[in-house]
Amino acid sequence: MSKCALGCVIALWACAAACGAGDRGAEGGATDRVAITHGERVDSTPDSSEPPTGNGSATERPTDAPSATATPLASDSNLLANPSFEDGRPPWFSLFESSPHWADFAITDARARTGTSSAVFDLNSRGEIPVGTRVWGVVSDLRPDALPRRIAGHYRVEDWQRGTARQYVQTVISIQVARGRDPLQLAWILCGIDEPPFAIANRKFVFVGPREPVEGEWVAFDIDVHETLRREWGVNHPASLAFESVRIFFEARFDGYTEFDGPVGGKVYYDDVYFGD
Repeated sequence: MSKCALGCVIALWACAAACGAGDRGAEGGATDRVAITHGERVDSTPDSSEPPTGNGSATERPTDAPSATATPLASDSNLLANPSFEDGRPPWFSLFESSPHWADFAITDARARTGTSSAVFDLNSRGEIPVGTRVWGVVSDLRPDALPRRIAGHYRVEDWQRGTARQYVQTVISIQVARGRDPLQLAWILCGIDEPPFAIANRKFVFVGPREPVEGEWVAFDIDVHETLRREWGVNHPASLAFESVRIFFEARFDGYTEFDGPVGGKVYYDDVYFGD
């Protein structure tokens, strides 16, 4: 990338603050390595600041995504500790203590794709909702030597009650490329919406799943981060991208909620998540 082009990209990153989720400082096209597959239906088991403005962009969901493959969760290549939530909450965390938009998550044995546990979000619209945004998520901060290629995992939706149009499930990577600058972000919309939920300059959205979620099944996703960075941000060599840190989000959320919207409800689970090569 030329110095001029690089300067333009960095300027764009600095145009807006991190999104309404409270992250500090998620694409598409048929060339993405993105796979979404449905698992077998499983019966019940024991049980910041205001949303930003800017020039966000979105691309279409891929039409020829390959079949998902098994995620090597326990391998040395997975940089996410406790990827199947069998060891409780740590080192996963939420931003609910620092952001008025966030709610906390729980670890449950009610559902599990493997093992006995998963992370669960209890979606609701009870109480005060600052600027119409509420976010549930599990978050991990990492400092790898080089940027890994893949984000993968499984999510599950049950009892989905759509109270507002912008209610969705997503996975986000936030790359802190330079201290004092807004992070470079990609958000992959797994289900719930088919257009950008808000405008933001430092995030690109890609739609890789259906508008209405598949309920009662574990759904796999497998994303090529490098390919998306090349196309969306013009990063020609993602493996050698210089950065300070990476933050990974697995989320469910809604934005733009008003007093005229209906009640939001549902449970969203994540299990067997992966970040590596």
